[in-house]
Amino acid sequence: MKVLCAYSGVEFQVEHFPFHLSSSQSVHPVFEIPQKKLFSLLRKWSEQEFSPTDSYLYTLALLNSSELVHWYTSAKRTPFTAAIIAQNIEPLCKALLKLHTVANPETVFPSFAITSDTAGLQNLPHWITDWEEAYKDFKSGYRSAHDSRKLLDKEAALQRLIKSPHAPVQKIAAQIASWAAQAGSFPTFTISSPFLKGVKLSLSEYWQTLIIRCAKNENIYALSQKDIEELLSHCEEHIPIGSIYSNHLFSILRKGLEKNKDFLGLSHLGSYTLLESQAEQDVEAANMLAIINAAPLEEPKRENYPSSFKYLQAKLRWDAAKKAGRKPE
Repeated sequence: MKVLCAYSGVEFQVEHFPFHLSSSQSVHPVFEIPQKKLFSLLRKWSEQEFSPTDSYLYTLALLNSSELVHWYTSAKRTPFTAAIIAQNIEPLCKALLKLHTVANPETVFPSFAITSDTAGLQNLPHWITDWEEAYKDFKSGYRSAHDSRKLLDKEAALQRLIKSPHAPVQKIAAQIASWAAQAGSFPTFTISSPFLKGVKLSLSEYWQTLIIRCAKNENIYALSQKDIEELLSHCEEHIPIGSIYSNHLFSILRKGLEKNKDFLGLSHLGSYTLLESQAEQDVEAANMLAIINAAPLEEPKRENYPSSFKYLQAKLRWDAAKKAGRKPE
């Protein structure tokens, strides 16, 4: 028998003696999971083991566990739900930890309602902010050392649930990329692959590949500087800062962009990019001129360079100058 969850609007299957259930009165079993167990599932979410429906149900279960959210209608998924959830699960868990360091949270924190106006969860970030502000007000009035220590211990445990301290960023690059696609609502229109001729992929897939390659330091020199900058700009506009995942993401992209620029020695060629004659040129044109001016006078040969890296760096400069049809100065 299929039952409609009164909290989530998700239909789920019930077997064995189900006829006593009413779709208008039943809720999905996830809402029966104790809050402590919900926190323990956070790592599975962070490792991208949840489907979009799993993440949706998980977020609603976390909200319900606060005992400060009241249901007057079921929540509903919109085109923005995935991004809202990806951006707010971590802040929500942090806020819930603070709720339960207070003996009577209902006397300190505001309550919220799921109604036809709020069913899309668009107000979730504001609810979290209100809880955080209420907690700050509470602390300014009274906070025992015991409460403070308990909160610090719980927040440290939360950090461990989200990311193992022994897992380098390269190991979780795919999870960060997948999270960013959700949190940043990456566009999904189709483009031609910059890597494989004749292959089509979505812009979201391409951007996720950029993140992974920047994180793993894989052939960053072959990536488009303009594409990395466009991706970084999109993320800065659409993804709030401050979470573990967003901190990793922005660090990966900014370091990747610097390495991409530095591969051709642009960070050491400032005298070229600041020439007065280039004042009216855009950054991309100035950088290309810097590459051409720094290219060797003769086609590079491997035996003349101390490492493959130096040879490839010189070869790319040479190729750029040749393609531009200009001789290096």
